[in-house]
Amino acid sequence: MKSGREFPSVTSGQLHSAVTRLSKEAALLKPHPDTTEEQWKELCDLFTSEAFMKRSEQNKKNRSKLTVNHAAGSRSFQRTRACMKNQESGNINPAELYKKNYTNKDGIWTSEGAREIYERMDAFQRQCDLEGRLTPKLKYIPRYWARRYVRGF
Repeated sequence: MKSGREFPSVTSGQLHSAVTRLSKEAALLKPHPDTTEEQWKELCDLFTSEAFMKRSEQNKKNRSKLTVNHAAGSRSFQRTRACMKNQESGNINPAELYKKNYTNKDGIWTSEGAREIYERMDAFQRQCDLEGRLTPKLKYIPRYWARRYVRGF
């Protein structure tokens, strides 16, 4: 069941919270107004299934390990990069791409750690520019993002 396509007026998080704040039996008695009884029963079964609960717990643990929070919603780095490229014809500065993904609409950083990572990336970028060399994209980005490989670079 794909809640985003079948229920365009609600998010899957809203449906999930409507089921999990009550017991399964109580939730079945109070279906969400945007669903049919059959759809609501399927959702209750899904959100209370052992496999879903296990995946949910693992995702909760993974999110708790994050040191910085992404502020671009469901938009990926690659999509943000493509949008920035359309606005400015030319190369995209990796530090600016990072900044775009980790600041909110008002330009406020999602965390102090995100700002520190950006400052290190920006300083490295400026150093490369002063020395007249190209930024070694695949060499320094993983060092700052703590990943082995970043798609799209």
